Amino acid sequence: SYPYVGGGPGMNVPAFAAFLGQAAERYDGDGNQDAPGSPVVKYWTLFAEPDYGVYPPTPGNEFKGGWGRNGGAFALMLQQVHAAVKAAAPDVLVMNGGLAFDYFTDTNYPTPSNPARTGIYYRNFIADVINGGGRTGLDMLAVHYYPVTMSNWADKLRLLYQTAYNDSQRAQMRSLPVISPEMGFWSAPDAGSSEAQQATRLVQMFTRGLANGVQRMAWFAVFDDGASTEEHGLFWGRDLNQPKQSYWAYKTMAFQLHGFRYESTYYTESGDSPSAWSQEAYLFRRAVDGARMLVAWANPTPGSNWNTSAPSGSLTVSASTVQVTGLTGINVTSNQVPSAQTINDGGPGDLDQQANGQIVLALTKLPVYIALP
Repeated sequence: SYPYVGGGPGMNVPAFAAFLGQAAERYDGDGNQDAPGSPVVKYWTLFAEPDYGVYPPTPGNEFKGGWGRNGGAFALMLQQVHAAVKAAAPDVLVMNGGLAFDYFTDTNYPTPSNPARTGIYYRNFIADVINGGGRTGLDMLAVHYYPVTMSNWADKLRLLYQTAYNDSQRAQMRSLPVISPEMGFWSAPDAGSSEAQQATRLVQMFTRGLANGVQRMAWFAVFDDGASTEEHGLFWGRDLNQPKQSYWAYKTMAFQLHGFRYESTYYTESGDSPSAWSQEAYLFRRAVDGARMLVAWANPTPGSNWNTSAPSGSLTVSASTVQVTGLTGINVTSNQVPSAQTINDGGPGDLDQQANGQIVLALTKLPVYIALP
């Protein structure tokens, strides 16, 4: 047996693979040996943030186990588990536990009380997994995302792929669909945030993720799990009667983008990192009727304080009329859909005040949805 509850290279992998094969059969919903009610589990993720690279694990992190600096062993485990699970349930998807890929062991993160502080996650873990043949045991690549040291998905995925040891292995990484089982941001003022910033981050994270090809994203979490950076829920504490702005932002986003798929970046500036642009705008299209939707916002000047800066910008669209919905909708309640403001070419809300086939819209740091004709 392995000494840490999070597993590691000394664990009994054949027994583990056999167990997961039986579990996959129990939860595949095929009518054979199913659990009562035939619940279905489609995604199987293996271990929690397995790139954790501190041994022995620090108190409270034992569940993260001992894989971080043992990517080759993780690859061999993946191969055995993947074969067992797919033999039992061919349609399920097997992947690594979501990578933290942040707060790295080779990087200094000084604080006043600990100027020599380093991170806890091993940067080259997934590169070692691929180098050890782990691609054959993966159907998707799972990555967690909290915009702390990396401000957007484009930065995170680019840096992740750069860890590959050669072009062939980088291509193997890129061939894997990306999923984010866990991502989030907090609302606590004492951690430099606010309700409005959390709501804004939520929309930005989902939008940028879709623009970078992330296929599934899950917000962490519904409820707060404490104070400061653990104040990441959509509700205050655990009270469903006290939704935060992030809850309404999530509801509005889900309604506005229902049925839409990302098509292109509508607005670009020089530089690889969109969060360094003065503003961002992304175009989505709905296949059933060809409807188009923009998600857009202005970015604070790099280095400025989000909660005190008031960035502004403008976006020009070719249209005679548009419908604009704010970050959390207008007069949105649990039983209403978000309301929209109609802006006509040359009318109120068109900054150029000219009927010229173009509408110039004001942008702030709060994302808006712009329905195009």
